[in-house]
Amino acid sequence: MRIVPLLAGGLLLVAGCGTEPTTPLNGYGLLAGTCDTENGGKALHWAPGDACIPVTYEPELEPERANLERALEAWSKLDCSRLCFEAPAALARDPEQEVVGAIHFVEGVPDPRIPIYATITYHQDSFMILGSVIRLDPELLAAIPADQVPGAWAGAVGHALGLDAIEDDVRSVRAHVGRHLAPEPTERDQADFCAIYGAGGVCALTP
Repeated sequence: MRIVPLLAGGLLLVAGCGTEPTTPLNGYGLLAGTCDTENGGKALHWAPGDACIPVTYEPELEPERANLERALEAWSKLDCSRLCFEAPAALARDPEQEVVGAIHFVEGVPDPRIPIYATITYHQDSFMILGSVIRLDPELLAAIPADQVPGAWAGAVGHALGLDAIEDDVRSVRAHVGRHLAPEPTERDQADFCAIYGAGGVCALTP
């Protein structure tokens, strides 16, 4: 396991890379395999499948459900891809158990300066995402301008999908909290998303 920290706007993305795949994820519509980019590199990705990505959250985060649903919808409505999410469901998980085949939201962040903290576990060879955990602090989120909260949530989901950090001067949901943080995915966000999940993209999740 190696940990690669990336400061992505107001979010700290930490990608954990496992050397071996876990059990088959076909039950979630996630198919094993490598998705190579045109230049021979690899991109973090949820592999193509017939099922939507399960999304769960700790029961304590029920008050944040509306923010979560809005963030998922922001990415679901991008029409270049058929990638979708299951309706979020409250689920108490063992904190010591690895999250596999789902995006899971929990309360509590390791750094009190950062309101949302995304962790990705992925297969080292294929870069297929095995699971994502998004840790958040509702009090810290409440302290940022209200019109920027949707962007912070959408940015966290974007990172859970494998989208990388963004340049400081680009308007995006993956930007710093401030004047460049967009309330929903921008043209740049859509371009990066479609480059992975759209027609002709890395994983070709076509409509």
